[in-house]
Amino acid sequence: MMLLLTATPLRAEDCAAPLAAAEAYRTAAIDAARGRAPLRRDYPDCPPLGAAVTEWRDAEGVLRRASLRSGGEDSAFTAETYFDAQGRPRFAYVSGGAVSGARLTQRIAIGADGRRICEARRVTVPVYPFPNPWPDALLPLAAAREGPCPTEQENERP
Repeated sequence: MMLLLTATPLRAEDCAAPLAAAEAYRTAAIDAARGRAPLRRDYPDCPPLGAAVTEWRDAEGVLRRASLRSGGEDSAFTAETYFDAQGRPRFAYVSGGAVSGARLTQRIAIGADGRRICEARRVTVPVYPFPNPWPDALLPLAAAREGPCPTEQENERP
């Protein structure tokens, strides 16, 4: 039997199974890092009001969960990425809000090769122009490093 992979992303209605599988990585990552002290890095130089990255590692020191929080005067977001036992990103969850009352939730399934499989997004009314698709530069896809704002580095983190 031959499996055909298309270059086009799956439609939202086709994402249920891939997202459910990806969310299993979320549960496994949380369990693996349970009881482990997180490492937090603050980046006050990130425009407009700074950013913070919090990371959780498992007992072997593998990055299993990372959270990036940032925002401005009109909106803020938290982007969380969950990693498999080999430290590869497998699921991302973005939540945010705006002073207008708009709320965003976005779930992103990530394949073993690091590419997005599919994503499901919900923005409440009143609509706010949250980026769509969510930029990789605003996802913690690797361990944060010391230095300048991670969101301006296009995730060139080691």
